[in-house]
Amino acid sequence: MIMDANLEFSDYQTLTGITSTTFVTSTNIVDLGAAGTDAWGNTLRNLLDGGNMKFNVLVGATLTTADIACMLYTYSSATGIINNGEEIVRIILSYTSSDVNYAIAGFRTSVSVPQGINMQRYLAVKYIGLSGNPSDTIVDAWLGLDMESNPTLAA
Repeated sequence: MIMDANLEFSDYQTLTGITSTTFVTSTNIVDLGAAGTDAWGNTLRNLLDGGNMKFNVLVGATLTTADIACMLYTYSSATGIINNGEEIVRIILSYTSSDVNYAIAGFRTSVSVPQGINMQRYLAVKYIGLSGNPSDTIVDAWLGLDMESNPTLAA
């Protein structure tokens, strides 16, 4: 995995105090404006329009009490932040061990960012609890060109 710091939303961010009505936003915001380029100088808006970008989440600490939604948002005003934005994609992290997205430490998952959506100037991640009050957990979230997967353990 190669990660571009310009495309990273959360770097081992602790999600504290989220509920089904209280959300936390990512530590970092991606600006798709004139200065928005990746580490190689490509404009971020062009990369997103190409349809190859993936929204990735890595769990740093096991989730034990409730599910969490990690939602990639786009919005137009830095002062309006995420409240007036539009959800692009969502990843659900589950505390249930039988779920495919069981959020144990080290779990990685990805979803493709769809083409043809109205990308506004800013991108950020909104984290919210879906059931109960999630335990404090730690996540990384970023945009990348690769789908993240969990390593297969040898039998």
